[in-house]
Amino acid sequence: MKLFIGGNSHTPALKYGLDALGQGAHEIHVGPFGTAAKVVKPFSAIRKGVVEFTLPEYAANLERFTGKRHFDPADLWGICMGTHFARIYRNPFWKEAAPAALAGPGRRPASRPASRPVSRAVLDAMIRNDQRHVRALLSQLKKTGVRFFVIECPPPRREWSTREPCIPVDVLAAVDGAARKQFRAWLARRDLPLVENPPEVVGPDGLLKDAYAKQVVLSDGQPDRLHANAEYGRLMMERIVAQIESMAATA
Repeated sequence: MKLFIGGNSHTPALKYGLDALGQGAHEIHVGPFGTAAKVVKPFSAIRKGVVEFTLPEYAANLERFTGKRHFDPADLWGICMGTHFARIYRNPFWKEAAPAALAGPGRRPASRPASRPVSRAVLDAMIRNDQRHVRALLSQLKKTGVRFFVIECPPPRREWSTREPCIPVDVLAAVDGAARKQFRAWLARRDLPLVENPPEVVGPDGLLKDAYAKQVVLSDGQPDRLHANAEYGRLMMERIVAQIESMAATA
């Protein structure tokens, strides 16, 4: 049995964390499939009884990473996908809208203008639509007997409240929180394990604490406003190793 961790662009933080932590009793291979921006359409399928990526970038990275073009049921996987909701919470729509619980007089800070209320049913539908192809991948892995667990992505960073599209902090946290709650419930109904963020990385507002935010400038000269740093990765890897040891013991 080989141990792999793969996923979206939050995966490198886990590699940095593993490098800081060091390999233990189990050798773990960590590498990204590609950016989460690509999962807005189907990107995986079951072919001849195994799961393959239909997205060329993901397929190439999987083969480079594992030497195979499919997920081998003999391996154990950690999948870092499914809790990255940036497409939802950074949509400019939220500059003038808010979950119904935060909209209207008496339900919002005086500093925030009145917002168009968005019902829970509508928000839930937005979340399901955004994540449907990631959920399809996880369902395919389970159907084909691949042993895996899901790794939670870091919470949003506060920069999205001060830089365009300038989403209010309470709206940002509420939208992301609702999406995570729905995804956790979806996993629980299918008995799929989730390695959650350590409590110490999350601020009282539900956002990533600044101490765990990656402070770099990207190749286009813009600051990285999405990703967490190596210390975040180290704390997550401690939890991931515990999950691996638990699942390996029952292999």
